[in-house]
Amino acid sequence: MKIRLKLNRINVFDEETAMVLFKGKAKGESKDGVIMNLNYFNASMLFKKIDGDWKVVYTHESADQEIVMPADSTSSQDYM
Repeated sequence: MKIRLKLNRINVFDEETAMVLFKGKAKGESKDGVIMNLNYFNASMLFKKIDGDWKVVYTHESADQEIVMPADSTSSQDYM
């Protein structure tokens, strides 16, 4: 799977809490040959410092559009 990310912002709330906001694109193929494209998604991750280590405690992703096509398809027109 290929994923491209662009960092939008890091919000530091206190010494033990921070949120990262980013956007990106992803493309990949499943084990059974299904090609997946996820264009222009937004995501956020909330981090907490626990026992001295930063841990992800919450994530959220949303996408403008998701396209899933059979591997033998040559056109996305049938699936939009």
